[in-house]
Amino acid sequence: MNTETLALKIEEQIYQKATAAISGWNESDIYVASFYSWQDEDDPCKPRLTIGYNTERQYESALEEADGDANDARWNYAWFLQDEDAFCEYGGDAEAEELIQQWVASQGIDEEDWEACEPLEGAFNDILVRVVRRLHRDGVLKARLGREIPVLIHGLEYYDETLEINELANGAELLDPGFVALCNGE
Repeated sequence: MNTETLALKIEEQIYQKATAAISGWNESDIYVASFYSWQDEDDPCKPRLTIGYNTERQYESALEEADGDANDARWNYAWFLQDEDAFCEYGGDAEAEELIQQWVASQGIDEEDWEACEPLEGAFNDILVRVVRRLHRDGVLKARLGREIPVLIHGLEYYDETLEINELANGAELLDPGFVALCNGE
């Protein structure tokens, strides 16, 4: 299979996993969904994704710990819920791991050469952007929560690129000024 076909298969797997996860969310005060993108064993050839959310209650409890910095407490993943039981992961099961390995190999990248794998982060983010757009287009979040909320694609740190990716995925209108400020280092 070629790279684009494999990317579309990864996209479909993530979309299905995200849709199933969202349909099971029971909290009534969810204000943001999280696509936390990370790398297994810090290996850029092993992209992974944790799908989660944050709630207004969690934000309120984090506000004091964040020294009253509302933007940090509300939008920084470090303060988000970290619920292994409620959240799901993509990339660690055998089927997804094999598909990711095929995708990496299709790009002519030697998995042992981590530097050669670094561009995969951008390619994986492109897949995530398409998934988030589809979730919005298909009304998955609105059907579950009664309204649209942003689905933030992010790592542990937020940068200008984080903002750009999220504007592409969610549209600027769904991004809170506090999130924009956090990404801009404010």
